This record gives sequence, structure tokens and C-alpha cells, in this order.
Amino acid sequence: MATRNVGERVPRVEFRGELLLLGGRPQPADVARLLRTPLRARRVLLERRDACEQRALHLGLLQHRGRCKGLARSRVDTPHERLQNEVRSLLSHGAHCPPAICAPGRRKSRVFARKLQSRHEPHYRSHPMRSFIVFFGLILAGFAVIALLAYPAWLAVAPLLDEPRFHRIANRLGMLALVAGFVFVARRMGLADRASLGYGLPRREFLRELGIGLALGVVLMLPVAALMFAFDLRSAKEGLALDAGTFARLALPGLVSGLAVAFIEETFLRGAMFTGIARESGTRAAIVLTSLVYAAVHFVGRYRIPVEELGWESGIAHVAGTLRSFAEPLAIADAFLCLFAVGVLLGIVRALTGNIAACIGLHAGWVWIITFVRETSAPDRGAPLGFLVSEFDGFVGWGVLAWTILIGAVIVRFYQRPLRQS
Repeated sequence: MATRNVGERVPRVEFRGELLLLGGRPQPADVARLLRTPLRARRVLLERRDACEQRALHLGLLQHRGRCKGLARSRVDTPHERLQNEVRSLLSHGAHCPPAICAPGRRKSRVFARKLQSRHEPHYRSHPMRSFIVFFGLILAGFAVIALLAYPAWLAVAPLLDEPRFHRIANRLGMLALVAGFVFVARRMGLADRASLGYGLPRREFLRELGIGLALGVVLMLPVAALMFAFDLRSAKEGLALDAGTFARLALPGLVSGLAVAFIEETFLRGAMFTGIARESGTRAAIVLTSLVYAAVHFVGRYRIPVEELGWESGIAHVAGTLRSFAEPLAIADAFLCLFAVGVLLGIVRALTGNIAACIGLHAGWVWIITFVRETSAPDRGAPLGFLVSEFDGFVGWGVLAWTILIGAVIVRFYQRPLRQS
């Protein structure tokens, strides 16, 4: 059985506004605390120490709105019927608690407990794809903001800048809208806490897992980079002297960029979005859907419009230009499948560990190596095995896809070890 680390956030299952914290078997004092909970808080604190829920959290299988259907098809030692019966029994116990343990002046708490008992039944049904629709809608809303407000924003900001670049203003505007929408949605959907965002581990343990993932990502990506040079898929840039100064100048920015990209993407995708989808549709759906979004966002390319061609329709033109790669799906099929496989692997790691520390480390390590290889070499399109490298970026493609599947077995086995030992 998996045990909970000290300081780790416990899982949560929502019952139409009430919050159930699973972590310790109820005692009379716990029931008293339940009935002392203020009505205005609309939250119930019930503690239950059962390794079933701890392992369910580890696998990311707890369902949203009290629906634990994911536990039935998971590798959980205790059947989900027992979980539902114990929760139902616990709520019933709270509803018929003797008045002696009720706090003075809280008579309405007993009424609230009875209402809670009737509300926990699974008559409430939210749309199983609600979280995915909401988060995907955020991305579309970001593009809509660019299309409608990019040119007015450029007109307002251009007099204040020496070199106003439309594409930068448009991209920053879209990112600002996406961040604002993300914060609002995360709060409304109950995904703004550390555990839901994937930061449930204590800081020291989180950084340790991040460091292990970073080292593992670098070590596993170096062989594929070496194979590209061995098979003449990439060649070093002419006139490049890779001395200590040049290495530091290229390596340090690549590491910073990799960590920044990993923190942003993993918090959004494998953090809040993964948690929301897993609660409503299960872990498998969360892995697949977040991987699709992860692969798709990499094809949002750069597009620049000359200053003399700017107009009120420039926002729409900018959005169309950034999405031009999707106009030829066959041309990006190899890169898309490769990135999708990478997303699936990161999603499995997220489900196994219950947090995004390892995902950030692996992601940053891969981006670090890819960035360094791009800065120091160029793809050789005429190589006999050139089809293994995509036209998209000269690195990902069929070759990296095969390598991802190969190292995926190693990474999954590595992160399954704590589960088997426990």
C-alpha cells in the first residue's frame, strides 16, 4: 500500500460545493468538528485513513463531484463499492449525531448535515468533458482576443515604443488573456490549490524529484542526439568553435528556457487541466486529451506582418498565420505523433507520481538538449535517413517517436518502483 508523505496534500472529492478530505478514519471528535463547521463555509472536513484513497490519488483516479467510477477499473486494492458505502455511512453518522457533541448555537448544522446526506447521491451529473471544453475554450479565447484587440493594442502602445513589433504585442496580449482566464477558471472549478496544480509535494521533495527528472531527461535524450550526428541527420554549423565560453553561452540560456517552458506547460496541461479531466472522465481520458493539446500547441508558429501592411484585419491575419501549419496535416503528421507520444509519457508519469515535479524535470531536460542541438547544428535534408527527421523543426519525427516509445518503458518502470516497494 502506498503511504502519504508528511505534508502531502490529501485527495478531495467534491459533493456539489462541499469539500470532502479523505485521510483518517472518523472518530466522535471528527463528527463533532463536522457539525461545528459554519454553514457559510459550505465545507465539510471528514478525515479517513484508508490506503485505497491514497493510492487512488497516486494514480490520479479520484473522480469529480463524488463519482468514483474510475476506482472500479483501476488497480485499487479496495473495491469502489466499499468507498461509496463508507462515505455514505459517514455522512449518515453525521446526520444523526447526538446533540451532546454539537457545538452550542449551531443547531442549523444538523439540518445542513441532513441536506448533505441527500446531496451526496450521484443524481448530479456534470458533462464528462466539461473540464476539457473549458480549458480548450481558454485557448480559443486567447486567439479571439488577438484577432479582435491586437491592432487596437498596437495603435495604443506603438507611440510609446522605439520599435513597436506587431507580432510581439499580439502574442503578449493573447498570453495575458490566457493567464487571466486560467486563474479565473482554476478558482471557479476548484483547481487553484497546490495539489490540483500538481505541486502537492513538500518543497524539498518536489525539488528533489524535479532534479531527478531533469537528469533523467538529459541522459535519455543525449543518445538520440548522438545518433543524429552519427547518421548525418544533422551536421555542426560552419565556423562554430565549441569551447568552454561558447558552451556556457549556449547551455545556460537553454536550461533557463527549458525550465520556463516546462513550468508553464506542465502547470497548465498536466496540472490543472489534467486534474479537472481526471476527476470527471478518468485518468486515461486526462492523459489522451492533454497529450493532444500538448502536441497541437507546438505548431502555433511565428508569424510577422510588415508595418506598412498593418490594418484592422491584421489580428485575424496574425492568428491565421500562426495556425498555418494545420493547413497541411500530412506534412506535420510525424512531428505531431512524436509530440503526442511525449505527452502521453508525461501524462503517465503524472498519474504515477501524483504531481508534476518529475514531468517538469523530464520536459526541461528534453527541451534543454533539443535547444542546444538546434543552436549548434543544422539538419541535413539530403541524408539517406532524412525521413526520420521532420520538416517541422529538424529534430522530432519518426526517429524520436521510436526513441520515445523505447525510453517510455524505462521511465514508466522507474516511476513504478515506489509503488511496488510500498
